[in-house]
Amino acid sequence: MKLFAAAALCAFLLAATAPCEGPKSLRLTVGQKSREAQILERGQKKALLFYAKNSYQCLWLDSAAVLAAKEAAKKYNEQFQQKRLKKSQKGGERLVYGGAEVFLEWGSKKEALDRGSPAKARFGYVFWQGSPYFCVSLSSVQDKAGAKSPVLENSEETSLLFTRSQIQAVLDALSL
Repeated sequence: MKLFAAAALCAFLLAATAPCEGPKSLRLTVGQKSREAQILERGQKKALLFYAKNSYQCLWLDSAAVLAAKEAAKKYNEQFQQKRLKKSQKGGERLVYGGAEVFLEWGSKKEALDRGSPAKARFGYVFWQGSPYFCVSLSSVQDKAGAKSPVLENSEETSLLFTRSQIQAVLDALSL
């Protein structure tokens, strides 16, 4: 009975999710691959839907998370303009702009995101192929939605990379 209730809830939530006005799809870099992403809307929250390594992920942001991302992007743009971005000696991410509480859904099909959990998005930058990118880093989280299948029990650790124009377009589309 619980499985049926969870499936019905997921079906209802997916039916209530509609693409937003504005850019229907955007390009971004997930890990090291260029991907299409969609902006979705549900109530007072908007989301970025994208394909990671092995699953679809939907990053839901409320107005506080969007505001935190805008502040982080503003700091990144200032450091970029002033040429103060520093390459890491290890080549890793520099998560220096704080973070925000978000909700992450994931699943093997974008029509069936049956996993979900609160998560922490961290903001910073990374140099990739010699150029700096604004970075949103998501750590792996365990499913809290109650799906019974062991497949994709945890989300994938993901880094979303954006050029300055891409992050501005995404933040404009996610603004509530």
